[in-house]
Amino acid sequence: MFSMQKQTPKLLICDFDGCLFPFPPNFIDVFKEAMGHTGHEISGGTWPHDTALQNIMDSFRKHGFGFKTASEKFNMSMGEANLIHHRNITFDLARDEPLIDAFKGIDRKLVFPMILTQGSRCNLDRHLPKIGIENEIPRNMRVTVDDHGYDRLKSNSEYPWQFAKWRAEYITGLKFEDSDIYVFEDSPKNLIIPDQLGWNTAFIHHGKPQDNLPGYIHRQEDSVANILNELPQRSQKPANHLTASPDLG
Repeated sequence: MFSMQKQTPKLLICDFDGCLFPFPPNFIDVFKEAMGHTGHEISGGTWPHDTALQNIMDSFRKHGFGFKTASEKFNMSMGEANLIHHRNITFDLARDEPLIDAFKGIDRKLVFPMILTQGSRCNLDRHLPKIGIENEIPRNMRVTVDDHGYDRLKSNSEYPWQFAKWRAEYITGLKFEDSDIYVFEDSPKNLIIPDQLGWNTAFIHHGKPQDNLPGYIHRQEDSVANILNELPQRSQKPANHLTASPDLG
């Protein structure tokens, strides 16, 4: 697996939160504060903050979406509830220069990066600029839950993965062989289905590697940048012959 030498088009499917950037040290506090506000707002104020937090946490454990139970109870669409949820989450992030350089270095004729996330598009729009790669992954190559839906998760359905591949092939006009698709995730369970599809899988651990990798994880790395640097790189243009120093023999 992870054969990168073939000069064939390669599709990179990256998770976002916790993968393209590590969660900040205070992310648990940020999540809890956001979940309390989210449940309180969806309930129209009928749930106090502590009750809202508990209900949102229970929903997340049961459904994978913290706002699912609240949206059903208070007759709100999942899409609207998701916007409320992500509006309440703001991480304090910094530009990641090695990651930016790694994205800039890949050969864009052969390597096509995209994002597949269960977060919302507004979450991407707010946080991508903070780490500095908002111009490195085209907007139409960012697949969010708004696109693939709320009824199937990356951990239990092929649909989000196949949707991402279909989107990439439609946009690029290319066909990607299974052996040329690379998946990057910070959640190991999300790599089970990509492995079953015959894709390459990488666990991004940000300094917390696993001691024993299950068979569905083909490699682990500290950062997505490490793998980007191994993929086909753009060629460096030679100096312009009109401005280069003349060869006087």
